[in-house]
Amino acid sequence: MHAFAEALALVLDPTVLLVLLLSSFFGLFVGSIPGLTATMAVALLVPLTFFMDPVPAMGAVVATTAMAIFAGDIPGALLRIPGTPASAAYAEESHQLSQKGQLEIALGTGLILSSVGGLTGALVFILAAPKLAEVALLFSSFEYFWLTMLGLSCSVIISHGSQVKGTVALVFGLFMSTIGLDVMMGYPRFAFGNEDRRGQAADPCLFIFGRELEAWSPELEWHSGETHQQEITVHAMDVLPAHLQARVRE
Repeated sequence: MHAFAEALALVLDPTVLLVLLLSSFFGLFVGSIPGLTATMAVALLVPLTFFMDPVPAMGAVVATTAMAIFAGDIPGALLRIPGTPASAAYAEESHQLSQKGQLEIALGTGLILSSVGGLTGALVFILAAPKLAEVALLFSSFEYFWLTMLGLSCSVIISHGSQVKGTVALVFGLFMSTIGLDVMMGYPRFAFGNEDRRGQAADPCLFIFGRELEAWSPELEWHSGETHQQEITVHAMDVLPAHLQARVRE
């Protein structure tokens, strides 16, 4: 109990509370933008924590992560675009509530349940961390395989509309992820000796996007020659990684 009181005194320090407040606003900003995940928010924050004391640094990381994950519910409810992957499971329901004028219910429910879940998870982690570590060490490739299958099955179950289409999209995404360099080992997969196939999995997606754009562009009404086509190309390339931009320019 004495250790808990000392830890509470460290957390309630005014400097730590200020850091927690600023980190929460930062996580709220990043998490509410679709495409910017909580992991990216932490990655942007980590360099700043090198100049902090241990307690405010750890608090900043935790506050940023928790707030960014909750903030992903905001674009999910308003635009049906989850801000973070954690918000994808109920983005459709949140958007339907917002269309009915019940946006405060959707976001309020997400806020309360996120807080309860975070506190419960922290409590369980504090009390059962040693036992959980022992169980984790018993995991082999078989357990990891079935755990992965469970996650993939859940993604199909929560897919909106036909589950057959969800399964097809899942298989297509898995196929795309197997093309290019392996994330863990850096070994080229399905490259077949072609250097152009040694990029990341986004390369085939970029190829398909280009073909679809070529098929769709004749239906557009171009009012000033190639100007609009060039603008679309520039804006599309702005969102691509540097190595893909160089390849497209070639």
